[in-house]
Amino acid sequence: MNYNSTNLIGRLTRDPEVYNTENSTITRFNLAVNRKHSKEKTADFINIICWNKLAETAAKLLKKGSEVLVVGEIRTGSYDKGDQKHFTTEVLANMFQLLEKVDIRTKEESKEMVSA
Repeated sequence: MNYNSTNLIGRLTRDPEVYNTENSTITRFNLAVNRKHSKEKTADFINIICWNKLAETAAKLLKKGSEVLVVGEIRTGSYDKGDQKHFTTEVLANMFQLLEKVDIRTKEESKEMVSA
């Protein structure tokens, strides 16, 4: 049996970036996740991707500094740039939950759980 699922809690490092294609909406953001068992204060920076309705909601609710729980699947890939091969790791979000309150009209604090 194979199962690909991850749960991350962290803060957005910048405002989400929204891309519209002919058939889809894509929102990307970067999540800073603290390492639990590190003597030094260290964080991992994880690229998160949301699609369609989840992407639209993320674009409306999230902003730099938002604390959020993301549940999704790890995706890896690679691409060639010049003579070097580059590897990517990102999380395809299935749902997210704001861990602070945000009023949708003003983007001020509220608690919201959203899934794809």
